[in-house]
Amino acid sequence: MLATLLAFVTFAVSFLARPFGSLLLDGQNAALVMNFGIQTLGWYLGAMAVIALVALVFFRESKDVDFEQ
Repeated sequence: MLATLLAFVTFAVSFLARPFGSLLLDGQNAALVMNFGIQTLGWYLGAMAVIALVALVFFRESKDVDFEQ
């Protein structure tokens, strides 16, 4: 029961925090475009995509790991 409650609380917190993150990153993207041009925004988004793909490749799946030991 506690695990289910924690799962729902985590979902609610992330759901409510998402607009604040988008406001922060929207300002950052606008500043990149205004100061350095639209090409810089493309490089930034490309770099973030590469970092996300590297993270997906290097983190192992843990569904079969027994954490009780």
